Amino acid sequence: MRKIVVIIIACVTFNVQAQGTSNNAQCNKQPILNCNCGSENNLPITPESTQARQGKNGPKGEKGTKGESGSTRDFVTQIEQLERELETAKEEMKWYTASNGYQYRVTPGRHNWQKSREVCQDMGADLTVVGMKDYNTRVSIARVLLKPRSINDAWIGLTDAEQEGVWKWVDGTPATTSNAHWDRGQPDDGGRGQDCGNIWPESRGFRTDDDHCETAYRALCEKFFNPD
Repeated sequence: MRKIVVIIIACVTFNVQAQGTSNNAQCNKQPILNCNCGSENNLPITPESTQARQGKNGPKGEKGTKGESGSTRDFVTQIEQLERELETAKEEMKWYTASNGYQYRVTPGRHNWQKSREVCQDMGADLTVVGMKDYNTRVSIARVLLKPRSINDAWIGLTDAEQEGVWKWVDGTPATTSNAHWDRGQPDDGGRGQDCGNIWPESRGFRTDDDHCETAYRALCEKFFNPD
């Protein structure tokens, strides 16, 4: 034990005395006992040790350096996905101009009937009315905006919330058999409280159904086309 203590003290003393001189030179004076004389007296750098620090497959390998989120191929795939999503978003922001002189688009998210109307109004529009009254126009709008997006239900500007059974369009005009285009057996107020109108998919002829106003659907917005 005394010999070990003496050796340790000798190493410490030698390191203090070696300040200001070449670390390599001082260490070379200790051929038997390596006292690690200074910060420059590190183990030699070899290709193997460098590769070990960079990662199993090197700095640009599949795993890469510590902290990398993925390979270059993964990064390119992510960029391509973002570009596709951006193109989809741009496409959905476009307004479809129908033959009736109005423009239409689908709300970007799903909301209840009232919130959907607010979203349309924020875009200078309202829930669709005119485009739903004429059946042929309704079908053409739905085939352009709903069918390609696989939207099976979408809110339109129709409600009887003011008075049960008295359906009105949001522009104040009454909903009739000839302009509401109800599906067979509708409106039925199923389960009570179905006070808002939505358009059904092509399999149901894009006809109208009544549903609970708090249900989250996308919606069809409508505004008059202004080329200026």
